[in-house]
Amino acid sequence: MTLNEWAETCISVYKPNLKKGTKYYSAYTNRMKNCVLKHLGCMDIENIKSIDCQRCINEQIGNSAFQISQTKQLMDFLFERAIDNDLISKNPARNITKPKGTVTTRRSITNDEREAFLKVVDDPKYLPFAFMYFCGLRPSESRDIKESDIIEIAGVKALHVRGTKTKNAVRDIPLPDTLSTLIQNSLRTQNRASQGYICHISEKTLKRRWSVLKKIMGNAPDLVPYCFRHTFCTDLQKKGIDVRVAQKLMGHSKIDLTATIYSHIDEDLFTITFERMNS
Repeated sequence: MTLNEWAETCISVYKPNLKKGTKYYSAYTNRMKNCVLKHLGCMDIENIKSIDCQRCINEQIGNSAFQISQTKQLMDFLFERAIDNDLISKNPARNITKPKGTVTTRRSITNDEREAFLKVVDDPKYLPFAFMYFCGLRPSESRDIKESDIIEIAGVKALHVRGTKTKNAVRDIPLPDTLSTLIQNSLRTQNRASQGYICHISEKTLKRRWSVLKKIMGNAPDLVPYCFRHTFCTDLQKKGIDVRVAQKLMGHSKIDLTATIYSHIDEDLFTITFERMNS
């Protein structure tokens, strides 16, 4: 049995929540195909050696640390399940060395970038980015929001996020009045054949809109959509929101992820800290 054949069986049996036709299925299978099967797929699974796996992961040199880690996890998934089914006796990828990948440092948007963004945020085509800014959504979460996701908790409007990254990604976030107004304006102007969606655009469309918005905001090389989510978290810190509450709102699986952002001190937070200490 080739690794290609085993991967198809393995994914269908051990990943039942990955539904064909969904973006998550495509993302998972594309990474499997491009990072692992492209290099090892045609080999018989029992003939794959450690050196083959090392060569495979070496192909990721120059890519992000996240992608390298994901590649190793995919190989481990295939080989460990193969061991469970007596196809092989040991995992050939177990002791390979992961190359050092690049790490992108996320940042908050600057005051000038914030000012530029808020000047154009009324434009409905930038609503996905407003969800990232006002509610800390991930870019993928902001593209697929329904009217039914707007709920009420204890008399307060909230956004129910149907996150799928982890179980923690499913969460409820208070809906600021400003964003609520933007949503209503968008619903009045959009085609009512949108089948209940407030935001429902492709990843390609989001990237195209971001390209325009990025230029409006100054076109800094390290400015990416994820900066809005980072800004949401740092704004929670500036407002004195407990890090454990912030973890829930961000949908982080571990508090360490939130604490890392909370440890960043920008100029505004430094001024706030000074004023509180000085008083």
